[in-house]
Amino acid sequence: MIVPMKKVTVVLLEETKKSSLKSLRKAGVLHIEREFGAGSAPEHLTENAELIGKAILNLPDLEPGSGKVKADIDKAVSEARSVLALRGDEQAILKTLSGYAADEEILEPWGNFEPADLRILSAKGIDIRLVEVEAGERQNLADDRFCDFIPLRTKKNITYGVAVYRENAPEGAVEGIDLPENGIIELKTLINEKHEELQKVRISLEEKSRTTGPLLLAAADLLDQEIEFEEIRDSLAGEDKLAWFTGYVPEDDVESIKTLASEESWGLMISDPAPDDIPPSLVKNPPAIRIINPVFRLMGIFPGYREADISLWFLTFLSIFVAMILGDAAYGIIILALVTVARIKTGKSSDVLKLMTVFGVTTFIWGALSGTWFSSLPLVRDTPLRNLVIPALATYQQELFPDYITTMGVFPGDSLNSADMVKWVSLLFGVVMLSIARIQSFIMKMPSLKALAQLGWLCIVLALYWLIMQLVLQLTPIPFIMDLILPVIIAGFALILVFGGQEKGRSFISGIVQGLKDLLPTALSSIGAFGDIISFIRLFAVGLAGVALSQSFNSMAPKGGGFAIVAAILILTLGHALNLVLSALSVLVHGVRLNVLEFSGHLDMEWAGIGFEPFRLRVPESESPETK
Repeated sequence: MIVPMKKVTVVLLEETKKSSLKSLRKAGVLHIEREFGAGSAPEHLTENAELIGKAILNLPDLEPGSGKVKADIDKAVSEARSVLALRGDEQAILKTLSGYAADEEILEPWGNFEPADLRILSAKGIDIRLVEVEAGERQNLADDRFCDFIPLRTKKNITYGVAVYRENAPEGAVEGIDLPENGIIELKTLINEKHEELQKVRISLEEKSRTTGPLLLAAADLLDQEIEFEEIRDSLAGEDKLAWFTGYVPEDDVESIKTLASEESWGLMISDPAPDDIPPSLVKNPPAIRIINPVFRLMGIFPGYREADISLWFLTFLSIFVAMILGDAAYGIIILALVTVARIKTGKSSDVLKLMTVFGVTTFIWGALSGTWFSSLPLVRDTPLRNLVIPALATYQQELFPDYITTMGVFPGDSLNSADMVKWVSLLFGVVMLSIARIQSFIMKMPSLKALAQLGWLCIVLALYWLIMQLVLQLTPIPFIMDLILPVIIAGFALILVFGGQEKGRSFISGIVQGLKDLLPTALSSIGAFGDIISFIRLFAVGLAGVALSQSFNSMAPKGGGFAIVAAILILTLGHALNLVLSALSVLVHGVRLNVLEFSGHLDMEWAGIGFEPFRLRVPESESPETK
């Protein structure tokens, strides 16, 4: 649920801003409303934060220390400069190595020699040039009476050779390459020396990650906290001797802010958020539902304060969609095994691991019911796993149940194979989800007359579902249902046109007029609803693609003994690992999309919420630069 908020305005004396903000930060219950870019922090704080942040980004595989590290800004700044100096040394070495590699590439066609020897001969009047000539120019060079040309090798129509001029080279003579300072042997020696230097620098950086990385992270947290404090203090509105600010507090914490205001002698005004206010959203759910939060954080989405909390529906349907997209019981077992290893290694069970456990279980169940184990028919046909399969959903229906025929009462005369059944299930989830969205939207908009428009949309969604059954799956529902489709759509349109424009402060007739004005957008939205339902068939399509890819890898594995066994294991391991990864990506692209776009769209959700972030103390105040 989204926790109700109260709007709070605090008025205090200008001279007590610092102490008042410290008390407020210690309480940690108020989300301060701030304008973007308002307020600034002292330059030395921002400079130190930038320096330390840059050092953190330049440390390899940085992880927080196992224990609590006390922040020390001065020491962290010194260590940050040391880290950046090491990174600068690394970049300088890499640049030098790049130059040596380029010189080595230049000299390679002419073999091993010392460029210094050619410079000595040149000083004595012997002009020796290393040249690259195309096939058509080679003869011209050989005919030059001033030059002796010695070809060394030809590669891709280019001849590499030596041109020796006995007298002063005439104007327009062939130009030689620019000789590097060192020869190939010396270059190899220099390259080895630089690689040793590079290794030492990188070892030092890894050591810095282990020893000073936690210190840098702790200092960065402290500086962020102090910068936030100074920016808020600088941004407070004020006049004469007073200053004030506005924020939001959860209803349950109103008494805490009242008590604090009394202790600090603040002026306090508490009210409900106005319609044009944008309060932050604080979502609180039981632990069993809260495990979906990592998905929201990954997507960077948050419900608005006045929007619905769909955590339960998101978790429920995404778990089902993951199962249908991965679609393999063996993959479910692999996920559960990986989760178990992670739990043993970390010694704890995070929300992410709990969510992955749910995904593993649902994937296993769907795969077992459809008889999909590494997409291998023999694994199911020749083992007791066949007893777990529901014939109507069986991936290998013809092979496992050749005489089975699926019929449904609402589709008289139609028989469905397993592929049609999975399509039907996919579309069924679609219409259920969109219906839930419209019903929840109806409840949220009550008692406004505008809520009745949601019932109109519900009618259209249900009618379009049966129309899709006939158009997409070529299934013909019983005549009673088909006869109702058009009247239900018309009734739905009527409800939307009459009640969709009803707003507070608008007369009933004006609401109808507004609904008629919105006729074209309403028609387009109904077409969009048709597409939203069909969109759910992607669950079948993506799952089928995963099965086909698995079958391809299975067919590629050689049969036989000896080396064939090793090759088969390698192909199957890599192939199914790749398929599992691709299926996981499909969950993000398709499974999450069906919740974030299709389902949320029918709830009129924009995911434009602001997360509740109370002004609070994250690092002990005793470590503050001001209190040292």
